[in-house]
Amino acid sequence: MLSAILDTLFPPVCWVDPARPAAAGLSDDARFQIALLAAQPHCLRCGLTTGPHEQDHSRKNPCGRCAERTTGLRCTARVGTFSEPLVVLIHKLKFARQWEVARVLAPFLCHGLTQTAQQSGQPIDALIPVPLHWLRRARRGFNQAEEIARETAALSGHPVIHALTRTRHTAAQARL
Repeated sequence: MLSAILDTLFPPVCWVDPARPAAAGLSDDARFQIALLAAQPHCLRCGLTTGPHEQDHSRKNPCGRCAERTTGLRCTARVGTFSEPLVVLIHKLKFARQWEVARVLAPFLCHGLTQTAQQSGQPIDALIPVPLHWLRRARRGFNQAEEIARETAALSGHPVIHALTRTRHTAAQARL
């Protein structure tokens, strides 16, 4: 009942475009834009967008950009490129401390993981969030990668494993 009253007083709006009504945090237009990003063909090895006429890329058949690189990964899943509307959602989560955005992003990542696992034939063992240096985490108060991993794990049932440690305090990616 309280939820219905709050929705009446403060109708749910889109995280990307507050002028639009939204179900579960995103308007239909924002969902469509994210679906277009997710549908872009990409190399399953490095995750970079490939041309529409290229064949499927994998560990045995890498794209031209990653043929010489060793990533140490079998496969890379992604939701899309870092462009609108994903960039808005990530910035709200990361810099505006709006943790609720992780719950909005999780279904898209869960779908991307499932689709990549099917295409590559590689099972998903676990979700491993990239850690922050302890100093940056103390300043920010949370790790956005952990928040997204936790919400995605709740949907997918995959375990979240904290297998990595950041030992160096490097420059913030946004300032590079």
